[in-house]
Amino acid sequence: MTTEQTKRPEQVEQPEHWTIEIDSAVCVGSGLCAGSAARAFTLDIAGRATAPESPVPADSDLLEAAENCPAAAITLRTAEEGKEIFAP
Repeated sequence: MTTEQTKRPEQVEQPEHWTIEIDSAVCVGSGLCAGSAARAFTLDIAGRATAPESPVPADSDLLEAAENCPAAAITLRTAEEGKEIFAP
């Protein structure tokens, strides 16, 4: 029996989730975030980025979007602890 099989359900590690914060006051609507992580970012009618309700599953595409934001408008945090994953 593997270690995973012997763990009780509450002990099984859950996938990490992140919260996404967008500073709409500095967003310039470049669309790079939507291009990098289309499942998470869209542009509103004013051309500014919007994100889905948090938390969302952690994903390298989200990190890429935050890192490449030309306005540094995206902050990612762990949903569980609020620890910064990426902050401008």
